[in-house]
Amino acid sequence: MKNKIISWDLILFVLLAISMPSGCSREVIYLPSDFMSCLLEKKLSGAEAREWVDKIHGKEVTPLESEIGFYQGEQGPITIYVSGYQTPELAEKEFLKMTEKISPQNSIFRGGGFTVQAGKKIYRCFGMGQTHFVFTHQKKLIWLSVNTIQGKEILLSYLDLID
Repeated sequence: MKNKIISWDLILFVLLAISMPSGCSREVIYLPSDFMSCLLEKKLSGAEAREWVDKIHGKEVTPLESEIGFYQGEQGPITIYVSGYQTPELAEKEFLKMTEKISPQNSIFRGGGFTVQAGKKIYRCFGMGQTHFVFTHQKKLIWLSVNTIQGKEILLSYLDLID
């Protein structure tokens, strides 16, 4: 029986192949079980989430692929609304349509405007005792409602979580 010699080139090739990213991006968890010292107390998804948001608006506005997370704790309450679309472009189109509708002259929200945080275009407004941040990520449209004092800190932490 012959001795099989494995070359260092082959070993190096195998190690590099194993360590290279596969091209598949990691799955993003938009509603973690805890976030910013707050626990996820209630989660709605699908038709239940859609009904919740549509009821607030008094009409159908939400896609079926939706989730809502309600958090309570030190930084709370925090509410995260996530709506899924077929493409990033469609999510962006819905983002622009939504932000136009919630502009200060059209709604109960005040002080609305666009800003850039962590390289992402964000629409920020105030209302109902909270700060609201609206933005897209991949094929998702996200609305983050948080307490105003830690608003920017919570937003940056969330952006770091999903990126």
